[in-house]
Amino acid sequence: MFDLISRGENEREIRPSDRIRKLYQEMDAFISRFKEFGIASAEGFFPAVDVSETEKEMIVRAELPGMTCEELDLSVSSNVLTIRGEKKAEHMENQEDVRMNECFFGRFSRSVTLPSQIDQDAVEAEYKQGVLTVKLLKSGASEQGVSQITVQ
Repeated sequence: MFDLISRGENEREIRPSDRIRKLYQEMDAFISRFKEFGIASAEGFFPAVDVSETEKEMIVRAELPGMTCEELDLSVSSNVLTIRGEKKAEHMENQEDVRMNECFFGRFSRSVTLPSQIDQDAVEAEYKQGVLTVKLLKSGASEQGVSQITVQ
């Protein structure tokens, strides 16, 4: 049966496993693009985060629209900032009229490893217009333990 398939000298044999591998690679690339923008995926919600640095501090900004300060839980341990929260589902009237639902509701957690050691006692957090801004003062010493951060 395989003799019926004509292959020229320059034709490359394509195995089914090559096609499947390529499909998986394309799907992984497609899904990872959504994570970059803080989109919900099968694994949960990953808020979009920007990390910048000045001479004295690290600044982390996270897009968390539609939340309140009370729904956010921030902690820092050594040079890792962890942002946790739960976005509560809004009750919708007339559920049968919903045509599309892309908004994420539920728990999330995002940890950011910072490139510098920080002073765990000198951390400021502000949540304004859907953006959480955390300023972490740099420190030369490594600190142990976990510190909770109050969001203003």
